[in-house]
Amino acid sequence: MKKLTFVILFMMSFLTPQKEVYALDKQAAVPPDIKAEAAFSIDYDSQQVLVNKDGDSLRPIASMSKMIGAYILLEAIQNGELSWEEEVTASKQAAEISENQDLSNVPLIEGNTYTVRELFDALAIYSANSATIALAEHYAGSETNFIVLMQNQLDSWGISDYYIISSTGLNNALVPEEYWYPGTDEEDENMLSARDTAKVAHHLVSDFPAYLDLAKVPEMTFRPGQEEEVLMRNYNEMLPGLAYERSGVTGLKTGTTKGSGASIALTAQEGGRRIIGIIMNAGDGIENKSQRYEASNQLLDYSFNHFVERSVTLEDFGLPGRIVLLHGQDESVGLELAEAPTMMLPIETDLSNWLSEATYHPHLDWDEDKLSAPAIEGMEYASYHLQPSLGYLDENQTGPDIRVLFSETIKSLPGYQIIWNKTINAISSIWQKITTSLSSV
Repeated sequence: MKKLTFVILFMMSFLTPQKEVYALDKQAAVPPDIKAEAAFSIDYDSQQVLVNKDGDSLRPIASMSKMIGAYILLEAIQNGELSWEEEVTASKQAAEISENQDLSNVPLIEGNTYTVRELFDALAIYSANSATIALAEHYAGSETNFIVLMQNQLDSWGISDYYIISSTGLNNALVPEEYWYPGTDEEDENMLSARDTAKVAHHLVSDFPAYLDLAKVPEMTFRPGQEEEVLMRNYNEMLPGLAYERSGVTGLKTGTTKGSGASIALTAQEGGRRIIGIIMNAGDGIENKSQRYEASNQLLDYSFNHFVERSVTLEDFGLPGRIVLLHGQDESVGLELAEAPTMMLPIETDLSNWLSEATYHPHLDWDEDKLSAPAIEGMEYASYHLQPSLGYLDENQTGPDIRVLFSETIKSLPGYQIIWNKTINAISSIWQKITTSLSSV
């Protein structure tokens, strides 16, 4: 009797279709405790967010601001509004700022002329504030006008939460009051979130990839053989030959003020993949100079090593290749994905928190809550929405909707056989209840 009961129960379990959402039983990889107040990274191609540590809070961005200005100037050159060899006359403001040895500067002499190329090189490689102001005044007529262009540029990218009051990223306390943006105070400075700073970086790199040819230069001499000659050493010390060199780093922009702390916008490539990363306020950059780069390495290590680009599979959804089918000429039916999108998928993690509950096709036949034949090849079994847990750079972007289809056609059994099977199942159910009751006596 016990043997018969076991056989019946075994057969019934096989006939029960799997209707729930499965999850891979793997341990999630946890990002490190990055030594910065904010850290944010994305996969460059998909713009999928890989790390977000307080990446949506408004923070001072210091000289990372220059990426916005660089974009505007490069677009002007592309459109023929500026040329690389065009001459720029240094103003009183640019010359005065250049004399401040506590700031990153190239020496400019009031009334002297410099080419757009010379000044732009100084902006990109040496983060020269004097060169940035000279370019801003030349292109827009005044630094104030250029700041308005920077604000408009952010608006055009859908960035609305910002505070931009200088072309350089310097806070007002570091420059004479006569040069402050109208209506601002001594402690005011440029502010963006890490996410929006990554948006700026992504636009700059994707629209003007040649900018990296400058951003990755370790050092260059400004005006060689001239009165203003100075060695410009890149402040991104993760570049080749510098103190915290890391293979694959190709830019992008550092920033340091009292308010921002040591910050950096990074681009790096490994194995054909590019990451854009943002580190904000990793120490002060002076007493603890290495902290910015330690945090950057933590961010890049995790971003590169804990995600893999591959197509999603049935296994990622916890689905077997075949599921049980009642009342069919075969006891199971094959499944396949209509499309298998390529995504940055985390290694050793449970994707169940990325999945919506399955939505089953309304034309399926169910015997109570069990799938019943027929199944038609190419017909939808279920659909899922796959949304990365940290989403995308654009908060409104969503992941793919994925359809699961039947991979073959399984016809229904003749009506009389279905009735017979249902009768046998009903008897088996009654018998199970009887044997369970007897065994408890």
